[in-house]
Amino acid sequence: MKAPSEFILVVDDNPVNLGVVAKALKNDGHSVRVAIDGASALHQVNEELPALILLDVMMSGIDGFSTCRLLKKNPFTKHVPVIFMTALADSKNKTFGLSLGAIDYVTKPFNEPELLARVNTHLQQQTLVRTLHERNQQLEQEVAQRRATEAALQRLNDELLTAQVALVQKEQLAAMRELARGVADEINNFAKDLEGLDVPVSLEPESRSVSLAHIQDQSLKSRSDSLISMRQSLQFLAHGPRQMKDACLHEILDSALRLLRYRWQGQIKVERSYGQLPVIRGLPDHILQALVNILGSSMDALNGWSKISEVGNLPESPWLRVSTSSDGAWCILDISHNAETKESPCTEQDTRLDLLVARHIVVATHGGEFSLDMVSGYARAHVKFPRKPFA
Repeated sequence: MKAPSEFILVVDDNPVNLGVVAKALKNDGHSVRVAIDGASALHQVNEELPALILLDVMMSGIDGFSTCRLLKKNPFTKHVPVIFMTALADSKNKTFGLSLGAIDYVTKPFNEPELLARVNTHLQQQTLVRTLHERNQQLEQEVAQRRATEAALQRLNDELLTAQVALVQKEQLAAMRELARGVADEINNFAKDLEGLDVPVSLEPESRSVSLAHIQDQSLKSRSDSLISMRQSLQFLAHGPRQMKDACLHEILDSALRLLRYRWQGQIKVERSYGQLPVIRGLPDHILQALVNILGSSMDALNGWSKISEVGNLPESPWLRVSTSSDGAWCILDISHNAETKESPCTEQDTRLDLLVARHIVVATHGGEFSLDMVSGYARAHVKFPRKPFA
């Protein structure tokens, strides 16, 4: 809405009427301009918008009704308020004039106090309308600026969170690789000990059943099995440069579960239900890290829940269920547990960060999907990896 100038345009083809109205308005402190017909009035309004138009109905040439109709059709002039001046006081003409967009009528012969009262009332209303419009525009600008600021802050927060997740992921992966090196050293030392006993033991899985038959000490056999299992679990971390390769999600999942056996504490029942899965394409060590984080957070929730509950008062024994399936395009992994929770599988901030790392690995690195939700009252992590594309 364009702001009008501070003058009133009086339109009448009768010079006497023009003079009477113009004098009354000027004496009341208003700036006044005049037009003697509809055509000149339209020309003046297109040049500069008035604050108000007093428009005679009965004029030669373009009459007042036609002039009002043209004013309201023009986007530039349609908001200028129009008050008709007429001797036609019947309701039919008044209704017709108002239907064209006029805001009021003053009747001839003029009653000066009534004329000024109507003019001043409508000018005040227009001032309030313009003020409200300007305030709305200001508020819209403020809202837009606030949204822009909030968007910038959100982008900054996202960038900081991404950097934090990347740092935690790097530290976690470094720790896991350090663990892999330590276990490898222990396996090597154990192998040397066996050599000293002059017992033909091989740590290769395919030959261990034969070689371990010569070991009479069952504790030694148990230690051998444990180390071999651990070596298999850490095989994804044993190599140097990382690159995308074919991977079996079940193998990585089993490795993650073996690495986390110390968190079970003999109290958590782990149930596995594996379906047929196609090969996926990814970074096995990163996927292992993501699954360790997800499974670990669920085990922490179960251990925490069982500790704060008195023995025998738990509604059911703690359990962790791991299931896999495929819908053709995706390899789907569901991890659920029955720890009592209100919103999601975990509530601790450090665990949340672990899950953010897992989400980043699944979604950003591998183009998968990751969500936490509640299913039948139990907390569930739902993970999807895209299958290896066809060659």
